[in-house]
Amino acid sequence: RITMLAVGLPGLVLAVLAKLLVKEPPRGHSEAKTVSVAAQAAESPTAKETFTFLWRTRTFRALCIASAADAFVGYGLLIWLPTYLIRSFELSGSEVGPRLGLLVGVAGLIGTLGSGYLADKLGTRNKRYYCWIPAIAACIALVANLAVYTSSSLNSIYLLLIIPMIMLPASGAPVYAAVQSIAPLRMRATATAVLLLVVNLVGLGFGPTFIGAMSDFLASTYGADSLRLAMLSIVSVYIGSATAAFIASRCFVADLDRVGKSGTHGY
Repeated sequence: RITMLAVGLPGLVLAVLAKLLVKEPPRGHSEAKTVSVAAQAAESPTAKETFTFLWRTRTFRALCIASAADAFVGYGLLIWLPTYLIRSFELSGSEVGPRLGLLVGVAGLIGTLGSGYLADKLGTRNKRYYCWIPAIAACIALVANLAVYTSSSLNSIYLLLIIPMIMLPASGAPVYAAVQSIAPLRMRATATAVLLLVVNLVGLGFGPTFIGAMSDFLASTYGADSLRLAMLSIVSVYIGSATAAFIASRCFVADLDRVGKSGTHGY
């Protein structure tokens, strides 16, 4: 409890500093658009118009599915990973925690910043990389996780985990950048909110629950090995994530052009 307070409380201070010191740029500033606040308010689309537009945008639908599937596997495995190591290798929480904490922190940083950098770098050649990178990350994560949960060596598992821990957040930066690109100016916050809602409901809501339920179901037959098998069973969902991201890449450029040509509601 004290650790959580120590980590969380500085965030409140930073929030106050951000409010006082950071000035929000004008909406549309990055597109070199100068629209007055009053004009923007008058031209704001209704909630119905926003959701209708997002639903009709094929890239947005596909990326929601890809991100949800990715989170379903990623969050499920991440939450059950400490329990798996403790049960399978007779470790204590104090032995597992520091290693996993360091691994997840460093690898996550590499995955988040690295995927964003690659998307921006390669995206100058072909915009579809914003969708291809999540698809590739899902394929790599699938193979890497299969290797992790079929290995019987603890040292090998820690080494192999580096790859899926890098791939876990690797889809985030490109996907959110893509969503912001295909959403008109007055719809970007809602588009991100909907994507986050889907990711959290499916990923955090159902991923860990599925693994737990599957482990309980297999326990009478496979005993202590049921959790490992349950975690292996969920890895195949990465195929759906990669497929959806690839489908998104096929309509991404067309959806970008559609938003760029739109002239209504100050988009």
